Amino acid sequence: MIGPQTRTQVHERAQNACEYCHLHQDDSPLAALHVEHVIPKAHGGTDELDNLALACIDCNLHKGTNLTGIDPQTNKVTELFHPRLQS
Repeated sequence: MIGPQTRTQVHERAQNACEYCHLHQDDSPLAALHVEHVIPKAHGGTDELDNLALACIDCNLHKGTNLTGIDPQTNKVTELFHPRLQS
């Protein structure tokens, strides 16, 4: 379970913006940003701060528990964006 102190750290680190699409919480008044697992717990991810990201509801639901997707240009399996490792 992600504790309140960790949730605060994730929000502060992300400056209250989705780490995937950069939507700021102020621009999403009807839906709170979510603290989500970059590597889902279903795939061995942990509740450690480095594995947590702030995500808007659209990015969080679109990603789900996926780690990869099909690149529409190459038709090859590719890893999804990782906000801790990629910019």
